[in-house]
Amino acid sequence: MKRLIILWLAFGFIHQSTYAQDWDFRYGLKLGLSAPSYHLSNIKTGTSREASRTYGFSLTGTIEAARNNYFAIQSGLSFQMLGSQLDYSEFGSTPVTQRTFWLQLPVNFIAKLPLRDSSNFFLSAGPYGAIGFFGA
Repeated sequence: MKRLIILWLAFGFIHQSTYAQDWDFRYGLKLGLSAPSYHLSNIKTGTSREASRTYGFSLTGTIEAARNNYFAIQSGLSFQMLGSQLDYSEFGSTPVTQRTFWLQLPVNFIAKLPLRDSSNFFLSAGPYGAIGFFGA
């Protein structure tokens, strides 16, 4: 009986402490365009070349959890098309176009530093992971 009372009190304190930590959650959906470009170089031969831009798209679902007005964690799941076009390659003067599709998952830690009454300075950093699905 004594253990049951201790467990009940512990659960009550944990339950109350979770209410004290209010997080503000925001969700969103982003649709965008991407214009990646590549710089290719071969260290052994000393040759390098620029790849022309190709245009792609991105579709991202985002979530942001803000603990207070000064700190937030932001993440999302992004499906993107990246690529480039080489006008001259090892295949001769035939243009080679590369398009790859990626699933990316960033996690950003955001610090919001107030500058004045209505403006903030945002500092954001964090890791991200990506996996390539397919390409042509």
